[in-house]
Amino acid sequence: MSNIITSLFIYKSYLFKSYLNGEITKDYIKTKYKKYENLIFEPNFNLNNTIILDIKAYGNRFYILTRDGLYKYYSNYTEKVKSINDAQVITIDPILQVLFIISNTRGLIGINLRNDSFIDDIYLDIFNNQDQTIPITSIVAHDGVIFLSILNSGVYRIDYKNKKSQFVYKTLHKLEINNPQDIYYDHKSNQLAIIDYDFGLLLVNIKNGDTSRYVLPENDVPNTIKLVISFDKSYYIIQARNGLYKFNIKNKVFSQITKDRVSNLTTYYNEIFFTQKGNLKVISI
Repeated sequence: MSNIITSLFIYKSYLFKSYLNGEITKDYIKTKYKKYENLIFEPNFNLNNTIILDIKAYGNRFYILTRDGLYKYYSNYTEKVKSINDAQVITIDPILQVLFIISNTRGLIGINLRNDSFIDDIYLDIFNNQDQTIPITSIVAHDGVIFLSILNSGVYRIDYKNKKSQFVYKTLHKLEINNPQDIYYDHKSNQLAIIDYDFGLLLVNIKNGDTSRYVLPENDVPNTIKLVISFDKSYYIIQARNGLYKFNIKNKVFSQITKDRVSNLTTYYNEIFFTQKGNLKVISI
């Protein structure tokens, strides 16, 4: 059980694998798109007593979210940045250089990545009922615009610069969005891709709200969405209950990559990484 991979993360052509026993390993990904860079990552701490939820990186500093808080690894030194036992998701806004954490009790927590200093907590009205855990499935952020997908609720937008927040996508073209599983925000095209348990793939134009719906083959149920760019073609890669799919963004067509159940989906340029029955698999598009 201890050698089961629980998450995958890619940074500067290195694949980081987190295991059930708290171990983190890294492997170099040979690619023509990036020059080789020697990246030191030898964490000198033991995470046997907690579970790694996610890993993010910025400026060769690694931020590791666990059940008991946020750790930072840099230059062979590890420290605990924040003690948080109810964090659900984290993301990094590369424009603002801020790491965001969503906490059940504290709302949105901001950490300045220039000096790892705490910025502030922003109360979110979605946490009005303190006796109920709000199940947040994913978070994305770009230049102060933050989107959360929330089960049984919809998609929540936070304007971090102006300290405003609201539900923006609960009803789209008369579709009640109650079970968003994951989101991907393409700021270049102003498009938000939502995968919903009930409705499949929803593509939303951020500027005008226009929405298109695409049902997965055989009405499969989606779980995770990522992006790959292969030469002049772009695809959304969707992990679903009964397989893995790619969606041609230009032609709006689905095709199945594998019929096997997969987990821990991530992408890097034109390659797809995932686990199947606890083992790592790689496919090129």
